Amino acid sequence: MAQHAILRFEKHKGNPARPLEAHHERQKEQYASNPDIDTIRSKYNFHIVKPEGRYYHFIQSRIEQAGCR
Repeated sequence: MAQHAILRFEKHKGNPARPLEAHHERQKEQYASNPDIDTIRSKYNFHIVKPEGRYYHFIQSRIEQAGCR
């Protein structure tokens, strides 16, 4: 079975971490913006870097590790 990766890099501030987490982890039942999303197949998704805990805390720890503001 062929595997494909979709990598997107965007700059975000800390506030949208919760909505991003809900979107990336497919926590909604349905998506009005894209009704073709098959949430049953989400179990086949995987993380290259698995965040431990909530996205916001993971983002903050990565920023601190990098010495960024």
